[in-house]
Amino acid sequence: MVRETLHHLSIRPNGVYVDGTCGSGGHSLAIAKRLSAAATLLCLDLDPEMAELTRQRLRGAKCTALVRHASYADLPAILREEGIAFVDGVLLDLGVCSAQLDDPGRGFSFRLEGPLNMLYDPGRGVPAVRLVNRLPEQQLANLFSTLAQEKHARAIARAIATLRRHKPFKTTTQLAQAISSAIPPRDRHARLHPATRVFLALRLVANDELGHLQRALEHLPFLLSPNGRIVILCYESQEDQEVKRAFRRFSGHCVCPPGIPVCQCGAGLMLRVLTPQAHTPLRTRGRR
Repeated sequence: MVRETLHHLSIRPNGVYVDGTCGSGGHSLAIAKRLSAAATLLCLDLDPEMAELTRQRLRGAKCTALVRHASYADLPAILREEGIAFVDGVLLDLGVCSAQLDDPGRGFSFRLEGPLNMLYDPGRGVPAVRLVNRLPEQQLANLFSTLAQEKHARAIARAIATLRRHKPFKTTTQLAQAISSAIPPRDRHARLHPATRVFLALRLVANDELGHLQRALEHLPFLLSPNGRIVILCYESQEDQEVKRAFRRFSGHCVCPPGIPVCQCGAGLMLRVLTPQAHTPLRTRGRR
């Protein structure tokens, strides 16, 4: 969604922009092409390999391109270190990127044989293999159900707990096979691979992705210059809910549970939501 992202960022040629999840650098490069020599682009990624790939792609950029191996949750401290007071736009493209999925050594894909890892940063987080082999059965079931809405969460957790007693899980395909065998035959040939939701839940926990997002959302409105923009691309329901809740609160709407007599969420008018409805890629909208 590069065109949509650029449109909603409303880029100022001399501005200061942040790509908080630069990945392989696609969005970063597109933003850089619209910036002048007076502008600054700060690119962050938890994955050191992705940060380096972006650094290489931005070598010819006109603007000042700063690339850091860091979490977007730490953006306030990073801006202070770089001497930047406010930014004109922040982009967060949440989730895993294709370059990470395509590398079997990273352990993100259930379709490729690889170590059960799923970490963006090798020095940060809890490898998925530890979660699968050590978490209690009920806790696994809760993770699969709450984070990924997996309807067979209990059966899958039970199968994992049974199998790991005899042979600990080590690889992605080993886990994917166990998941497939745990669900009813009628659901094994659905549109989504049977392991999709379980791998999602494990990846979210391994990297504390919701924690990073929650911490970042508390800071972002305070980092914007007047008329600055925040663009967040969400692909999972949990992330989507977190973003919508934060944006609703920062646009002046209370998000406290019903029945609370006094607002506790700190709702205040700091932002104006420009896209109240879900946006999809421009090329597909005409077919919906």
